[in-house]
Amino acid sequence: MNRLYRDMPITAALIVAVLIIGLVLPGSIIWKFLAIAAFLLAAWMYCERIGIILLIASQSLFQTVFYYLGWTLGSHTDAWALAAGLLLLLPLLVWQPKKHQLPTESEEKPNWYWIIPLLVIGVLLGGGVVYASFRAATDVAIRSPWVMLPFWTIPACASLVIASLLAAWKSRSRLATAVLVSITSFAISAIAPALYELGFGFDGFLHRASEHIILDTGTLDPKPPYYIGQYVFTTWLARFSALDISLIDRWLVPVFFALIPFFFLSSRAKSRDLLGIPALLLLIPLAPFVATTPQSFAYIIGLISILISLDEELHPFAWLPLALWSIAIHPLAGLPFAAIAGALFCIRLGKNYGYKPITYSFAVLGVIAAGLSIPAAFLLLGSLSSNAVVWDWSRIIDMNEIWKSLSAFTPPQNRVALWADWSSLVGFLILPASILLAIISIFRDRDRRAYWIALLAAGCSLLAAGFILKAAGEFPFLIDYERGNYTDRLSIMANLIVAIPAAAGLGFLLSRLSRTHILTTCYVLCASYAWMGAQTYNALPRHDAAQASRGWSVGRSDIDAVRWIEQDAGKEPYTVLANQSVSAAAVQELGFKRYAGDVFFYPIPTGGALYQEFLQAVAPDPSFDAIQNAARLGESKIVYVVLNEYWWDAERVASKLSAQANSERDIKNGTVRVYKFLMK
Repeated sequence: MNRLYRDMPITAALIVAVLIIGLVLPGSIIWKFLAIAAFLLAAWMYCERIGIILLIASQSLFQTVFYYLGWTLGSHTDAWALAAGLLLLLPLLVWQPKKHQLPTESEEKPNWYWIIPLLVIGVLLGGGVVYASFRAATDVAIRSPWVMLPFWTIPACASLVIASLLAAWKSRSRLATAVLVSITSFAISAIAPALYELGFGFDGFLHRASEHIILDTGTLDPKPPYYIGQYVFTTWLARFSALDISLIDRWLVPVFFALIPFFFLSSRAKSRDLLGIPALLLLIPLAPFVATTPQSFAYIIGLISILISLDEELHPFAWLPLALWSIAIHPLAGLPFAAIAGALFCIRLGKNYGYKPITYSFAVLGVIAAGLSIPAAFLLLGSLSSNAVVWDWSRIIDMNEIWKSLSAFTPPQNRVALWADWSSLVGFLILPASILLAIISIFRDRDRRAYWIALLAAGCSLLAAGFILKAAGEFPFLIDYERGNYTDRLSIMANLIVAIPAAAGLGFLLSRLSRTHILTTCYVLCASYAWMGAQTYNALPRHDAAQASRGWSVGRSDIDAVRWIEQDAGKEPYTVLANQSVSAAAVQELGFKRYAGDVFFYPIPTGGALYQEFLQAVAPDPSFDAIQNAARLGESKIVYVVLNEYWWDAERVASKLSAQANSERDIKNGTVRVYKFLMK
């Protein structure tokens, strides 16, 4: 209470100043200075890193509310959101953290003989990976980045994890361990945004185009039910920092992913718990964190909310703003994390304040809700939109569907390619290994046993939900190879959640190395090195004997093709049949320029009739009817068909399209061919 009386006047004065200056002098240097002061105050009042991210989450939630209320986002909403965020967090900021019993002096004192050389090695290796990625940057369409990077990239990333393990084991410094794991996380996730000069994947182009519209106009119509939690944050940061929003978007996930180690079991300082921080990198799938999408960003924020809810030093509700923010970013990712964080909150209430039968019952409901939330969300969204999931509940008890689901638990086929097979095996083993290690932590860690049981049960609940979606749900609005994505995402979320107790279990096992023979220690470190190398290799698209990447990146020739088509068509409306790389380039260059009803004039690969017509138009025996259907769907008399040189049987398709087209154009010596069709 004394702290409340001491800090409230300071916070109240800052809230009033932020609001008045923000409305009178919006976007001014004075207002930005006050905004920085607000974040520093939050850090000073509440555990440094926690206070800052809580204020970011809180003000982003208010910006999201303002957007859905129809306000035009800009400097004035920045002032209102920051002031309201500070006011909302005031009860949390004045919380006096509970102090845990300090470890003995021998455990607490850092070993600088290990810290300094390991940090130097970490900076050199991490910096080398990022530098090499920038040096290898390309604007040519590629399938996999590994052919562009130097041979030592994967060994360097694997060595970073070994350095992190040694820091946790020998340095006894929580900060040094977290910094090294953070360097490792950033180095791996920075490869894609550094190397893919024009952008990685397809979704990022769509999201960046939407963010540009919100930044320029203050709104986005029609209002989507997803993604706004990320959009309002990136646009706020662009206004505040004057950085290009595309730059902010591309580096958003890599930067936040690097923050996770600073929240992992932050109240613990024993060597066993320190080893759990680098162990987390060995046990989570890294592929979701190499590019910025709302799905990945929601994973990170949701994961941080769970880690905060595990820290009994912090305010019991400290997790809530982050859990709500993850829902605002992407409900289909945030809902399970929020339900699980709520379950952990109930367990904490039972442990610290009694009434265990009641609070633990609510925790069980939270665990169940984590699994049911996604199927329930699809049922709700299907009733509100045309993209409805078709349900056939009888298939849940169909033995054929059950065996098909169980086939996912069979090891990958041996392709007689040592490195490719090993990497595929690691990708397969990561979830069962995490479940086994989580069980070990349940038996070995009595203090946090209830938490670990809840997290393991929640992971199993999500796996069960994935089976339900895969068996009973059909996604007719998606193209064939996208229809398993939602069940795959549930598996990823289950892995992320189970990895938390699993990392504690692995940390316990690694802590016993000091009692074993030196050869055993060397063997474990070598195994960790090989495992992390495979983890790094699996993080980015592969094209090898065991796994062939489907997608090609956006190339400069794709952008040139989009610009040529726009110039050639002049002011006439036109429709384009192209693959996802060309469509991504079109979104980047033209934004959401034209719709015919609800049909975008370039194909959107995740679904829609226009992409199906493209597949027919560039089949080995091209269909002219598909081109006519495209003209009808796009409400235009001009149709362009774009064919990349890497397309299946491209030469044969090109000869047949050329025979029917009214005209054609080669881009960069046939890297991309454009065929123009005039409809009568």
